Amino acid sequence: MSFSLQTLKDAYKVSPNEQYYLLANHPLFHPWELMIDAHLAGLHLNHYQPLRNIKERIWAIDDPSTERKLLADHVAGIITDNFELANDVKKSVLV
Repeated sequence: MSFSLQTLKDAYKVSPNEQYYLLANHPLFHPWELMIDAHLAGLHLNHYQPLRNIKERIWAIDDPSTERKLLADHVAGIITDNFELANDVKKSVLV
């Protein structure tokens, strides 16, 4: 993971069998093209962005209502500082 797209591209040249994820704190335009060009396995965003068929993990979410909404939107993951609370929210949503 990195905020630097160039760092991820350089890492891919050194080790093309690894999975790379871009960290971003802004909306991404043309995410599919970005992922193909940079050989990304997914995105780690600090906001939800409706992206079809892209592994999207949102950071850092500690609010239960936001976590419920993100789970309803089928994000691939939520990065949180309060794992116990997020796990409780996940269990209540998946029941």
